[in-house]
Amino acid sequence: MNFDEIITKSEIILIEGGKKFGKLSLALHKCNGKKTLIFSLYQKPIFLKRLSAVSNLKDELIQKTLSQFKFLTLKEDWLEYKIKYGYDFLLEDIKRAIKEFEPKNVIFHRLDLIFSSHFNDNISVFMEKLLKIKEEFECKIFITAFSNEENDTI
Repeated sequence: MNFDEIITKSEIILIEGGKKFGKLSLALHKCNGKKTLIFSLYQKPIFLKRLSAVSNLKDELIQKTLSQFKFLTLKEDWLEYKIKYGYDFLLEDIKRAIKEFEPKNVIFHRLDLIFSSHFNDNISVFMEKLLKIKEEFECKIFITAFSNEENDTI
């Protein structure tokens, strides 16, 4: 079985790497031009800058994916909501957006940024709830994260 066959059969794909290693580019390429929803943990101006760099690539599949995608980014005061309500408010937004947009692929861009070191005990709970959302909707999930030991739970 080759890499593309593995990606095709997989329902959840974790893409790890260092800073500016092409994690988002790879995820967009592997979406194969299908309807895609992106949840970026970067704030909107930073994500748009990153997306602009990716959109300048001459990759046909990335261009096709970008022609039919939607993205959501965190609000500036998301940390206040996380402290006040836990992760449930974010999971409900994710669920609502997937239900409304009906994507074939969902990319969680830099999911590791949502977890600070003192919240690491919540990663498992968050991931379990995310998997339940995935089971409810028919879509493939891509998760991009920075490679480090703190993100092993993801």
